[in-house]
Amino acid sequence: MSQPQWRLATPDDRRLFESFTCTRPVPKSAFGRKKPPPHPKPWEKDVEKWYHEVAYKRASVKQADDTRIWVAVADGEIAAASAHSLPGEDHEQWLRARLGGFKGPIRLLLTVAVSTTWRGQGGRLADEACEQALADAVDRSGGHATLVVCRIDMRNRASEAMAQRHYFDPLSDGPDEFDPDMRQWAVMAEADDS
Repeated sequence: MSQPQWRLATPDDRRLFESFTCTRPVPKSAFGRKKPPPHPKPWEKDVEKWYHEVAYKRASVKQADDTRIWVAVADGEIAAASAHSLPGEDHEQWLRARLGGFKGPIRLLLTVAVSTTWRGQGGRLADEACEQALADAVDRSGGHATLVVCRIDMRNRASEAMAQRHYFDPLSDGPDEFDPDMRQWAVMAEADDS
């Protein structure tokens, strides 16, 4: 396998997005059940669905929320991806109030995903995807320190560990006020001076 190369997604990436697999399928029933059991990691399924159905559209036209999608491509497939955007007005107001009137730029880390083919490397590609998004968020904010906020499913220990490796902290002790399965995390991303 060749080393993944990071780049911004383009409208030409539709086929790559549609074939991107970042979760394992639910095993088929040995007893012929008609309805499959629930997916064991629904947060992974939701992210995969976002890449299949939404990502290429967001990469195709300029978005009001300034969505930026980064992909690491190797051997004709997406090895990893990340996406970030501006928050919606209501979410931004809620965050600013929650953070005591914070005045600086805010971006949302929408996704960090690693292909099932490229997993098992100790989080290396997930870390690269997160770092790419954080650096680009600061760049999109004119090089200013930027509050980057994400939502992580509270059952998703791997994403929580990745967030902690990048100095994200939970915004609350419990679940998100808007979704009981999620918790919001935040980090102040700063320009890399190296």
